[in-house]
Amino acid sequence: MNQFITRIELHGAKWPEDYIALHSYMMAARFYRTIIAEDGRQYYLPSATYRSYGDLTAQDVRRLAAEAAAKTGRQCSVLVTDENLSCWEGLEQVNPLGSLTGILAGLDHPPAAPAISPFARALLDLGR
Repeated sequence: MNQFITRIELHGAKWPEDYIALHSYMMAARFYRTIIAEDGRQYYLPSATYRSYGDLTAQDVRRLAAEAAAKTGRQCSVLVTDENLSCWEGLEQVNPLGSLTGILAGLDHPPAAPAISPFARALLDLGR
């Protein structure tokens, strides 16, 4: 299974409206806003950065991300990298037991992906 990190920038975007919409469209396209460390802990990725995986190529992922971003009505820049090894510093840890935001936000990552509406997810993102 291939894993990818995707970063999107919306040109001329209205903050936060266009990025709320982007997050919803990306989530519907199976892009996730968290990353999992080797010890199983989850961390939030930086704004407008997503993780995806599956039997796709980087070109497939770029196309899917660009299609989702286009639904915002904005021009965009899309960068997709193959995630062979990731390391990070300063990312906020998802605390699924610490708050309602953590519970809902942390569960948008498979395999425990319950149904959460794009609107609810966008509201949670505003609270971070």
